[in-house]
Amino acid sequence: MERWLKLLATLPAAGLGTAARAETVALSTADCKKLEQHVPADDVTYKPGVDVRGKPVVPADLGGGSTIKIPDEIHIQIGIDLADRLARREARRTPSPPGVPGAPLRPRARSGHSKARPP
Repeated sequence: MERWLKLLATLPAAGLGTAARAETVALSTADCKKLEQHVPADDVTYKPGVDVRGKPVVPADLGGGSTIKIPDEIHIQIGIDLADRLARREARRTPSPPGVPGAPLRPRARSGHSKARPP
């Protein structure tokens, strides 16, 4: 922690904590004439049916496409049976006494054993 505080304290002295100043760059006509427009070589442009080493490849579309008819609308029923869920939750709140058949088993987090315990 102390090392980070020392580092943060030295940032303004190093000029890293200050705002950058805008600079103006001037190019003369002679400098512009020296610059050339980038023209990519022919070997880097995309060529269909050829791999990067110039060997022919099979196109990805081998068949005539898919024949599956997709419907315009798909209806999905999403629902939760609240009565079922609430009944289960209520059963967990009122368990049978320990040792009585039907007592809920609660797994222990660390040991991996399950024991019947009151809530």
